[in-house]
Amino acid sequence: MRRYDRIIIAYACENSGSEPGVGYFWSKAISEVFENKKILLITRNNNNVDKLVSDNVNIDLNGIDLPLKLLFIKKLLGTRVYYFIWQFIVFIQLSKNYKSYKGAIIHQVTFTPMYYPPIFFLLPFKFIWGPLGGGESYPIAYLKEIKPKDKIKEIIRLFIRHSIYINPLFYLGCIRSIKIICSTDETAEMIPKMFKKKVVVELMVFDIDKTIVENIKEKTIVIANRLIDWKATHLFVEAFSEFKNRYPTDYKLNIIGDGPYYSKIESFIDNKSIIHHKRFRNREDMLQILKTSSLFVSVSLRDSGAASLLEAMSYGIPFLVSRSGAHKIYLDKNIGFGFSLENFEKDKVKIINILKKILKDDDTLKNESKKIIENYYAYFSEKEKINRISKIIN
Repeated sequence: MRRYDRIIIAYACENSGSEPGVGYFWSKAISEVFENKKILLITRNNNNVDKLVSDNVNIDLNGIDLPLKLLFIKKLLGTRVYYFIWQFIVFIQLSKNYKSYKGAIIHQVTFTPMYYPPIFFLLPFKFIWGPLGGGESYPIAYLKEIKPKDKIKEIIRLFIRHSIYINPLFYLGCIRSIKIICSTDETAEMIPKMFKKKVVVELMVFDIDKTIVENIKEKTIVIANRLIDWKATHLFVEAFSEFKNRYPTDYKLNIIGDGPYYSKIESFIDNKSIIHHKRFRNREDMLQILKTSSLFVSVSLRDSGAASLLEAMSYGIPFLVSRSGAHKIYLDKNIGFGFSLENFEKDKVKIINILKKILKDDDTLKNESKKIIENYYAYFSEKEKINRISKIIN
């Protein structure tokens, strides 16, 4: 059995989506930081990591899953339950090969919520745990704005979030980890004080560096996410509708996404000033709308990464966001326009006031776009992120 310096455990690991993207790009970064070391990537069989492995010759791949005949369990029980089953398979793999793997540092990079500590922490390895999210929350006043079943889900999530303090696996993870990487300040604050020296804050999401191309900006605003409770898309749609009724504007709002909360925005869609795109056959069609927009919006009540915001920044798009979760990391760089969450009606007024300020003069957004690009390449680019990760995990 070959000896490894680093072992990466990434249940989700593909160059697509939020959770899979975290696994993929952190694995890529780890392999680049330790380019002269042998690395074992343990992931699911069906994850497409061919390019990752071919581009990084120091990575050996170990695809692990239940036998094909039993994979129906995943569809039957759901992803989270299957993740726990998958952990046990990996646990057995690590146990059986402990003598060969001994001395390797294990990177546990997915699932990212801190309240899902893996059972691998029972094994006597050293770990780097994260990036972690899940410590984010939002004002209780917003519970009355979501559907009854989502209220229940959120209350359960808050209970599970605080259950870490009675979960021995969580404490084992803190003890065995030499570094605990948190994606947001709120998550970092939940780590007990006795482990604070191990904690570092680094956004979980990556964006691929692009060649700078000047795209002609149109008077369009984009909000792109799943239409679900905590994304709160309807908050901005209502605010923009009231804004344009009070203050006539040439700006149009493009809503990209679908989900159970479409019913909350349906009455505002006129396909003239407020336009909805359910889905695109080609991703490039969606990106074309994003690249040529003047403002990107995300009013999520809680978000551990905000990958779509990072992508918008890479095209130099100014943004308006709620000061929540990962959004704070972006706003704290003195870029973008933000508001603190309070309650639905008060926050709607805050958004309208921000729109009055930034849409009255085209130069406001043009100047902000220059700041966004400068800040992106100085801090948020893939190159700069890998430099920071190198310092964290070495």
